[in-house]
Amino acid sequence: MHQLAQRTVREALAKGAQIDSVDHFSDLVALDRAAKGHEKRIDSEYYDALDQPIILGRGKRAAVLYSPSYAALEWIAERANAWFDDKQYTLAIAWALSHGRNSEALQTAGSRWTVTLKVLLWARTRNCSAAALCEAASDLVRRDTGDSDRESGEAGEEPPSNAVGRMLIRLLDELGENEDYWLYGPVSRLNIAIEYLREKDRAEARAMAAANGKAVARDPDDPDVQDFRAWRKASDAFLAKFAPEETKEIAHV
Repeated sequence: MHQLAQRTVREALAKGAQIDSVDHFSDLVALDRAAKGHEKRIDSEYYDALDQPIILGRGKRAAVLYSPSYAALEWIAERANAWFDDKQYTLAIAWALSHGRNSEALQTAGSRWTVTLKVLLWARTRNCSAAALCEAASDLVRRDTGDSDRESGEAGEEPPSNAVGRMLIRLLDELGENEDYWLYGPVSRLNIAIEYLREKDRAEARAMAAANGKAVARDPDDPDVQDFRAWRKASDAFLAKFAPEETKEIAHV
């Protein structure tokens, strides 16, 4: 069942409703269909297919650099920026991109001395030049964040995708997967998901304003507005049927 439908069911149960999955199957199906109709799916497979690493060198000693994950950007902003001088900073970025999909690697790299050794040893054992590593790392960060300058990642400053810290619970609840999927996957996929949630909030706000007779810039016949109205009607009807004494309005996302 869709997450939005589950939320309405949980709300009804919390208000004392008695819901049977067999006896009330048709009601649950109708609620689920309305929830799915309201959501625009994110084609994550398409974006994941574009997430190809850069490989420098050959064989087991090649350097494999992935596009930055949220966790890698956070590590760069909070640790690499504070611990490395200009000469080694970009090498640290390259190391973070190489290990940015590995939660254990980043989480255990918590000591300045330990991290320095890891970065330098990793760079020296790759069969490509340090210059190639630095250039590739800068290109990857610039491509996904729009900037690779050190001043854009001053210590204490939030990384470019900082919104995930405030929206992680919603991402897990509404789009599924797990924390590692969002924190250690490509940051481009994460940013697309965050923008999806923001647009969803904007569409619902416009729909509610239109329903209340307020002036709105968007056409009330817009598909997003119609989808929200259909979902709101289905959710209200479900709550009114199973928890009529408590129901006043939909529990908004």
